[in-house]
Amino acid sequence: TMPRVKQMARKRVREAETRQEKGLRMKLQTKRDIHVSHVSLGKTQRNQAIKRKVPIRRGVGVLKEIRRYQRSTALLIPKMPFRRLVRCVLKNRNKELGKLDTEEIRIQSSAVDALQEAAEAYLIGVFEDCNMAAIHARRVTIMPRDLFLIRRIRGETYIVRQPDERTREERYAARCERENDDE
Repeated sequence: TMPRVKQMARKRVREAETRQEKGLRMKLQTKRDIHVSHVSLGKTQRNQAIKRKVPIRRGVGVLKEIRRYQRSTALLIPKMPFRRLVRCVLKNRNKELGKLDTEEIRIQSSAVDALQEAAEAYLIGVFEDCNMAAIHARRVTIMPRDLFLIRRIRGETYIVRQPDERTREERYAARCERENDDE
């Protein structure tokens, strides 16, 4: 008989792969596994073969998403963009009041958090009412006209305009003045 020779375990050293390389390797690996002949596989191996993702029916994913957001209490608007918006609004308000641009605007983080809570609560309420208006119109898609209707019913008829944006009457008056100047 031949003597047994012990083999030492060797650690395989692999260079660090980038995410793209790993993703490509995994994609190729799954493609190879899918194309493996199922006839040659045993029963246990066949069950362990990589399963394809079954496409979910239309609307099911949306309903899951709705349930997830209804369960969660987390804020939906990202914090940093909201903070930038608050700072921008405060800066514009200071300009309207005639304050200097060099004055630094300071606001407590708890105040910004309270503003964000209130803004999200308001937006959620508006969208719920818009959804009710769309359902009343026998639709499932909310449209701008639903938003206008809801704001009108609530009594929120104010129009937010940019400082340089003119109303239709102002544009008409300016056009008339130009025409009179040309004559």
